[in-house]
Amino acid sequence: MALIDFIAAVAGKLVLSVFLGFVAIVTPLLPPPSSPAVIPQANTSVPPPAIATSTTKVAVETQKPKPKPDTIQNPPPPPPPAAPAVQPPTAPAPALPSAVPTGSSVNDVARASIVNILCTTKNDGALHPLTASGVFIDSRGVILTNAHVGQYLLLKNYLTPNFVECVARTGNPAYPRYKLGLLHISSEWVRDNASQIDATNPLGTGENDFALLYVIGSTNPNEKLPESFPSAALDSSENTLAIGVSTLLAAYPAGFLGGTTVQRDLYLASAETTIKEVYTFGTTSIDVISIGGSVVAQKGSSGGGVFSVLGRLLAVISTSSEGSTTDIRDLHAITLAHIDRSLREHDGTSLFTILSGNIPDQAAAFAATTAPTLTKLLTDQL
Repeated sequence: MALIDFIAAVAGKLVLSVFLGFVAIVTPLLPPPSSPAVIPQANTSVPPPAIATSTTKVAVETQKPKPKPDTIQNPPPPPPPAAPAVQPPTAPAPALPSAVPTGSSVNDVARASIVNILCTTKNDGALHPLTASGVFIDSRGVILTNAHVGQYLLLKNYLTPNFVECVARTGNPAYPRYKLGLLHISSEWVRDNASQIDATNPLGTGENDFALLYVIGSTNPNEKLPESFPSAALDSSENTLAIGVSTLLAAYPAGFLGGTTVQRDLYLASAETTIKEVYTFGTTSIDVISIGGSVVAQKGSSGGGVFSVLGRLLAVISTSSEGSTTDIRDLHAITLAHIDRSLREHDGTSLFTILSGNIPDQAAAFAATTAPTLTKLLTDQL
C-alpha cells in the first residue's frame, strides 16, 4: 500500500494499516486499562486502531489507538440544590471566519496549499525513494507533513554528505520547485518507530506522527523563491470535529503508479467526504478522524490535508486500512488539536509558537540539539 496510515476496527480485532508514504499496523482503541478499543459514538470520539501509513516506501509497526465513545461518560451530577441559583448562559466560542476568498472555493484554497514531497537517495540500499504529501501552513514556506515522511531528513547525511535529498513539487503534473530542510519532528514518534525505518510495510496509529519542514532554496538556481507561499489557514479547535461533518481532502496519491510515472506524471487529487468516526489517544480529546475511502486513499497521500467547509486545515492524513480498491479503504488523519497537544506535552511549545518565531533559527537549534540523537536512533537500525 501507499504510505498512509489507515486505522480500522473490525470485530474488535487488530487490522493491518499502511502509512500512505509508509506502511503501518494499527489496532482499534480499547477501553483502559488495556489498549484502547473502538467504542460506539455519537458526537464524541474514541482512540483509533493502528493501521498502515500513507507514504510510498517502507513499512513501520505501531499499535492502534482506540475510538472514542459517542458520548464521554462523566460521573453523575450531584442532586440540584433546593433553590438553585440562576446561572448566566455560557457564551459560545466565537466561530472562525472563512478562509476562502471571494470568488474562490474550498477546493481552490486547499489545492493551492498542497505539495508533493519526493525524497531520493544517492544510491540503492536500506533506504528507498519516497513520495508523500504536505501542506503549506505558513507563508514563509513551512510545510506540515507526517513524521514517517520527515524522518528521511534526519538521514540527510547518512553514509555520505547529502545522501538524502527531499524536494517539494507543485503543479499538475508535479514539478520540483523547492529544496526542503527539517524544522521540527516529533521525538516521541521517532523513538517509538525507529525500528521500522527499513520495514517494507510499516504500521502505526498516527499518534505523534507529524513533522514540520521548510523551504531552504529553489531547485533551480536561476529562479528566486516567491515572497510568499500559498499557505492554509489553521483550525486546531475540536469544535467542528464531529461525525457527519463535511470535509475536503487534498493530496498527491501515487498508489497505482510506477516509479517513472511518479516522477513525470503525478497529479494532485481532491475529494469531498464526511467525518465517519472520531478517535482519541486519551479520554476525551479528538486525536484522529476517520474519513472513509476515496480517490485520495492511496500511498503517497500521507501528509495530505483535511479541510473544513471554511477552507481551514483540520487534520493531516496519516494512515489507511487495507483494501483492493480505494472506496473500501478507510483513511485516518491526525487532528491539528492532537499535534498541538503533543507539542505542548513533549516539547513545551505549540504550533502557534513555532510559527510565530524565526524559522531558520529554530531549525538550526533543533538540528544542533535534538536531531543528532534522533538520527542515531535511525542509523542504528540500518
